[in-house]
Formats: sequence, structure tokens, C-alpha cells
Amino acid sequence: MLGRRALAFVLFLTVGGACTAASVSAPLPPGTIVPTPDASTQVLRTILWQQDDRIDLAQAKITIDHLVDPTIDQAATLKEVNDWAAKVRARIPSGASTWAKVMTVYSTIYVPGPWNDFHKFDYNFDDPMGKDVHTTMLSTYLATRKGNCVSMPIFFAILAQRIGLNAVLATAPNHLFVKVMLDDGQWKNIEATSGSTLTDVEYAERFLISPRAVDSGLYLQPMTNHQAVVEMANPFIQFYTTTHTPGQIMALADLALSYDPKDVDAMMFRALAFDKQVTIAYRSKYPDTRMLTPAQFADYKALMDGYFDMADKLQSLGWHRRSAAQDAEYLHDIDKAKTAEAGG
Repeated sequence: MLGRRALAFVLFLTVGGACTAASVSAPLPPGTIVPTPDASTQVLRTILWQQDDRIDLAQAKITIDHLVDPTIDQAATLKEVNDWAAKVRARIPSGASTWAKVMTVYSTIYVPGPWNDFHKFDYNFDDPMGKDVHTTMLSTYLATRKGNCVSMPIFFAILAQRIGLNAVLATAPNHLFVKVMLDDGQWKNIEATSGSTLTDVEYAERFLISPRAVDSGLYLQPMTNHQAVVEMANPFIQFYTTTHTPGQIMALADLALSYDPKDVDAMMFRALAFDKQVTIAYRSKYPDTRMLTPAQFADYKALMDGYFDMADKLQSLGWHRRSAAQDAEYLHDIDKAKTAEAGG
């Protein structure tokens, strides 16, 4: 049977699409996947081509969401974002400190009052992991006022930026949060799913982030707008991988990694492109590697090497797989919070 080494990380392995052949004069080296960018890749490239300080995170997020759901009214969604920013701006006291402005963003979103029609934004307990890509969309969050660790910090950061704060996104494993620079020049972390403030040390403890992952810059770092766009695109790319070819996946992953070489999801998507190519070309056709010709086996081995190279890179940066027990504990905490929210 086609063997598979024990992996240090989980990928969503899918079968589908067709292998894209390259029209070249000489044979390609074994293990080559020719990136085949499509219209979606070009949309993301157009966003990333901008200078970092010219990127509008709201416009970028809405454009990316539109790739998943073309029925989204981009202009209307952007207007709604700007209307919320205007509500925040109107509530800021004269001479307010940066922290006072942060708290104004917080109360506008999370505290019931006339500014939000007494209907606060809250956590989506029905999809806490954001498995449905639609729950990560800004338009969904605005319409339902139910969000997760993707949509909630993105919206908070957008509003903070729109009122002139130095606010950026940062990552923990499978999680986004906000960093705001205060008047003393220090970063303050905002946990947008709860409104709490955690230190980097507390995030590292809560999410079991290794010292190596912090030192390597894999997690907890303030992100540039380019890096934020890559992070915002990850739910779309995950959705994209289920229906597109290895070459198309590789094109998107390589584009993402060119702007953020340490993006965990982008590295996983690149590994997935190699694995999907192996499935299409070999696993689905040959039950035993001994059935492969020497040329086929060389290609198979090189593809698998490409896959495991990404695993090795992730591990070298301090990444590690969450255990089933950790996931179960997280979901248990979510259930407890859901019960408390319901008054149970």
C-alpha cells in the first residue's frame, strides 16, 4: 500500500480536480507542481500589490469574502463598516487617551446601548471553530452580530484603525487577536472574542505556544497589513482547496508565503498541494508503490519530500499539533460559556 509517515500536523486531505500539465520543451524535475494562478489568485495579488499603508483592511476583507460568496454586496458592506466607525467616532470624548478610544470601540460593539440599538455583538457558540467559512465573513458578522475568532478581531481592528489608532492583528494557534499601541508606545492585547486583555505570556500559556514559536516570530507578533491580508485570506484558501487543482492551490499558497513566509496556514496549504497531487497521480490509481515505474516513483517520492519539507519547516519554527484532548477542553469551555450566556 502507499505508505504515509506519521505527520506532526493535520491537513484536510481531499481528492478532486485534475493534474495540470505544463507545456514545456524539457521534462520537469520530479515532484514539480506548476503553479496555475486563476482569477481568485489575481484578486488577492491585486490587494497585496498595494503599499502596506495603503491597504484598507475592510475593503480587503470584503473583497476576499466576495470570492467565497459572489452575492455579497461589497459597497453596502463597506458602507455599514464605515457607519459603525462613525458611531464610534461620535462617542469619543474630547481629549480622550488612546485607551479611552479603545474602550469606546469596545463598548460600541459589546455593550448594549442606543449606539447599537441595544443589540450587542456576541460570540457564535454554534460554530466556535469557524468551520463554516461563511461564519468568518464580515457581512455575516454584521448581519447576525454573531462572530468568532476570525470575524470579531478583524472588525475590532478595522474600527480601531478607522478612528486613527495604531491597531493591528496578531496570531495564536488557530486564533486571531488585536494589538493596539498605547500612548506609552507599548502594545496592549485585546481579546476580541471576550473583550478581555491578555499579555503575551498569558496567550502563550493559554494556547500552549512554545518559546521557540515566540522567538521565531511564528505567533504573537504585530502583523503588517500585508500579513493581515494573508491571514484574512486563509479561510477562503481553505475553502478553495476543496475544489481546485494542486497547481491552483500552490499558486495561492506561494503568493501568500511571498508576503508572509511564516504563515502557518499558507505552509499547510502548500503541503496540501503536494499531498493532493500524490493522491490524484498515484494513491487513487496504484494500491502499491511497487506498481510504479522508476520515473513515477521518483516523482512520487519528490512530491512526498515536498510535503514533509513543509512539516519540517513548521516544526523548526516551533509549531506543534494540538491534541484531541486540548480540542475537547476548548469545546468544553465553549459549552460552559454558552450555558452562562444563556443564564444557565
